[in-house]
Amino acid sequence: GRARADEATSLSVDLGSDSLVDSVRLVPAKKPTSDLPSGFGFPRKFTVLTSRTGEAGSWTAAAEREMQNPGHNPVQVTFPPVQARHVRVEATELWKVYPDYPAFFALSELEVLSGETNLAANKGIQSLDGMMPLIAPGGRFWSAVALSDGFGPDGRLVPIREWMTALDRRLRIETRLHLLQAEADKIVESWRNVGLTALILLSLAATFLIIFLPIRYRLQANRELVKVRERIAGDLHDEVGSNLGSIQMIVDLAEGRSGPSAELKRIQRIAAETVSAVRDIVWLLRPTGDHRIGTVEHLRETSSIMLETLDWKFTANEEAWHFELPEEMNRDLFLYFRESLHNIMRHAKARTVEIRADKSDSTFR
Repeated sequence: GRARADEATSLSVDLGSDSLVDSVRLVPAKKPTSDLPSGFGFPRKFTVLTSRTGEAGSWTAAAEREMQNPGHNPVQVTFPPVQARHVRVEATELWKVYPDYPAFFALSELEVLSGETNLAANKGIQSLDGMMPLIAPGGRFWSAVALSDGFGPDGRLVPIREWMTALDRRLRIETRLHLLQAEADKIVESWRNVGLTALILLSLAATFLIIFLPIRYRLQANRELVKVRERIAGDLHDEVGSNLGSIQMIVDLAEGRSGPSAELKRIQRIAAETVSAVRDIVWLLRPTGDHRIGTVEHLRETSSIMLETLDWKFTANEEAWHFELPEEMNRDLFLYFRESLHNIMRHAKARTVEIRADKSDSTFR
């Protein structure tokens, strides 16, 4: 190191024979400690000189440069081709980063080029002031031989053409990798879409089954219930209705032989009421079908049976004759209607009964 940055020093190389030289490439050294900035030891100003003999007074300046810190990037100095055996790089302003830190001239590699050929490869590099061996980063021993061994701080140095060829090859490989990755992404996306579609279809199928099966089961159960109700209604109509009719006939015959009596009249009335009740039950058990009469029509028939001994009148408007109540409401209506007729017969002591059914808008009365 030097105390001041303006204390010039130099490096020179003997190429062994006269050669055509057109450029010099300087590779910065790697900083020895992490607290130093990049571009360690690279000169701020330097001159490239050439000579055919190496004697004093034979040196000619080929190029001069004033540099900013190049960091880790190699610096190539080109000049018009010149015949030379000796090449010198003279640093006129050294690298000095801190006021209390020594000034240095340090390189990782010095190349003297003729076209793309490094003429200084494995040639001895000398300094008029001598060079101090150093312990390089990683514990490796560094000496003057390292300046021309073809290796930089990060590995083997290659010619620009070779480097560009390798870079082009890398670009093609990376482009191919990019295309393959894009193709792979497309395949993955395609399979993802297939999987998503399959999942949606499965979800729809599951939803359909969850919704459809209970509905189907409910419809089947309703059909079975209708069959049971039809069977019960048929049995009531055929068996119970027939038996009640037989009771009425027997009462009529008994009344014809022995004359009317209160007991026979009571039996006859109970049988008639029971027949009416069975008719109502059968009607309620058969909520659908062509044989089924309407709600108001059934009210009228029930009235004709239960009010047979009275002067009665049943009327309804046109909408009422065609109106149908829901099944549960039908049941409640007929229970209420029959109870009302029973009360009229037993407690009202009425002689004339008038019943009217009306349907208007959403009201039925």
